[in-house]
Amino acid sequence: MRSLLAAVVSVLAASAHADILNVPGDFPTIQAALDAAQDGDEIVLAPGVYESPGVLFDRSITLTIRSTDPTDAQVVASTVLTDATDAGVLTVRNTNSDFSIQGLTFARPAEQTSDPFIRIESARVIFSGCRFDGGDATTRSGGIIGSDSGNGGDSAFVTIRNSELFGDVGRMVFGDTQLVFDGVTVRDGNASFSWFENNSESLTVEDSVFVNLEPAAFHQFDITNSSGTPAVFERVTIADVPGRFLRARDIALRDVTVERSGTGRFAFDDGEGFIDADALTIDGLTVRDCVIDRFGIDIAWFINANDRLNVKGAVFERNAGADIWLHGINGDFQSEYLIEDSTFRDNLSNYAIVEVHNSGTFRGCVFERNIIEEDPQGLFSEAVGVVAPFGFTRGDLNGFQRIRVDRCEFRYNSGGRGPFGTPGRAVRNNVLVTNTVFEGNTAEFGGAAAQGNINTAAVIYSEGQGWITFRQCVFVGNSSDQGGVHFGGARYESCVIANNTGGTASLGFGSAAVIDSIVVTDGSAVPTVSDTVFDFTFDPAFVDSLHSIVPPDAQGTSTTSLDPLFVRPPNNGGDGWGDDPATPDIDESLNDDFGDLRLRPGSPAIDADSRGIMRFFETDLDGNARLRDDPGIPDDGRNGKVDIGAYEFQGSTCLADVNQDGSITPNDFNAWILAFNANSPLADQNRDGEVRQNDFNAWILNFNAGC
Repeated sequence: MRSLLAAVVSVLAASAHADILNVPGDFPTIQAALDAAQDGDEIVLAPGVYESPGVLFDRSITLTIRSTDPTDAQVVASTVLTDATDAGVLTVRNTNSDFSIQGLTFARPAEQTSDPFIRIESARVIFSGCRFDGGDATTRSGGIIGSDSGNGGDSAFVTIRNSELFGDVGRMVFGDTQLVFDGVTVRDGNASFSWFENNSESLTVEDSVFVNLEPAAFHQFDITNSSGTPAVFERVTIADVPGRFLRARDIALRDVTVERSGTGRFAFDDGEGFIDADALTIDGLTVRDCVIDRFGIDIAWFINANDRLNVKGAVFERNAGADIWLHGINGDFQSEYLIEDSTFRDNLSNYAIVEVHNSGTFRGCVFERNIIEEDPQGLFSEAVGVVAPFGFTRGDLNGFQRIRVDRCEFRYNSGGRGPFGTPGRAVRNNVLVTNTVFEGNTAEFGGAAAQGNINTAAVIYSEGQGWITFRQCVFVGNSSDQGGVHFGGARYESCVIANNTGGTASLGFGSAAVIDSIVVTDGSAVPTVSDTVFDFTFDPAFVDSLHSIVPPDAQGTSTTSLDPLFVRPPNNGGDGWGDDPATPDIDESLNDDFGDLRLRPGSPAIDADSRGIMRFFETDLDGNARLRDDPGIPDDGRNGKVDIGAYEFQGSTCLADVNQDGSITPNDFNAWILAFNANSPLADQNRDGEVRQNDFNAWILNFNAGC
């Protein structure tokens, strides 16, 4: 009973001290109210302008200072704290309890230039529903808010929630601070150096907007990450922000949108971008309609990671001007980059859309209608390609680097040296591309799908060690002044290569190996002899085609020149692949048909691979099972072999169409009798796994049901 009574007395005592102190009703100044306040009190400011220099709060109690109605925008805008001196308007120091500031406007006059307008030292401060007006001064070293541990004390905790910052806020320095932005709008502002300079323990920005900011001399956010905790930006929109935005050791971007940003009075220095990190993790990022004016610097990238790069769900579209839009070095050599489920569409670059160094993987990405062109300022002599996977860190790294591309799409990209290619020294790289489609890409030099210049050792040709290898890929309608698909050295396994054109060779310029693949140069049943598939200039010993369907002028072993019997051969409509830039009023790509390169019944590619085992994949490019023995092909001892090309023939889906000619006719009755006598699975019409007489009744039912 005594304990319960004591608790009640304690609660009542605490309630008795939770007073409302009105300014100026009860106290003439804010400082007087702060001095009189007890734990849990609220200080309420009536609307008006409070010119209160050097207000100090230096006690560890829970306290709230607010306007009469923090939810009323007019009340908030008319309850103003300001000061014309460099002493600042408010200092909060040495409080481990929450100091809450709600619904106030902090208006910084032009005369206040150096010290922070609001200083927080070893304190916990929460701003809610506030306005921070930085005024219109042109240069400031001190910011509207500054915080640190204060003479070696504890870290500061600063939360700014549902508030807005605008004007010349100056250089807001957060040292030894755990900083949170939640529902904040930063707009229409200018900062001479950086808006936010933070040697912080942590930074979290959520549900916030940064819009229409003038460029700063440095990054708008310049974060040190002293504790190693990532700077997190989640559900954030950045629009019309020129120059450099964010630099930190470790950054995590989640559901972030960047629009119409990246250029301005201060653009980029060499080796810096709009976002720079040592370690960068992206899970949902949209970069749209951004433009970079380089102002004579040697290289400009938009997003850069020096050590670690992991990207998922990124979208880059309609951007122009950067040399590289996404750049990752992975310089720590301890991790591999991963870029997955991302789309790069309608971007213009002077060098490459994506450049990555050292080992890593692209998975599930789409590159479409990107243009790579040489820099109009002449600062770069080479336009490389859509993806430039280096195996080094802009030096001479002697190491074996693995580059993987899986289930990606490259379509209607143009310029440079094709979707892959670099002009640097790549030592002992191993590049593997699987389950990927290349359609309608063009290159001015090299190969439309892959470029490897032997003299400069580009990434697909690595000092004579490790070609680029394509497995289960499709190439249709690609073109180049050199090789229609590749330049340098390439190996094709279980691929379909159709209707590509090159100034020197329709497939590739240089060494190549084609295994278990289909190569068609003009789409006809028998390709014309005049079509050159390979150029054997560099290394004829490595040019071969094995167990493939190729044109008659290609050398090889166990090859045929038969019609592969595609479901629908490719057709460019007679006006070439893609859109001709010489006719801007006509889009010639509208009638492009890249075909259906799956196999029809009777294709010579069915059950015809060279080894009869699943060497690499259990499924084909569609995800259908490999090693499907075609019931329409007589058992000739080749059971267990997969089909040549990227697609496994799945057989007819119409059970009554026993002869698999695509239609149901009385001829299928005769075909059923033959299948029944041969104990063929085609006769198993009720799909019970056995061939018996009752399958005839099942065939009649299937015949009457139609297909």
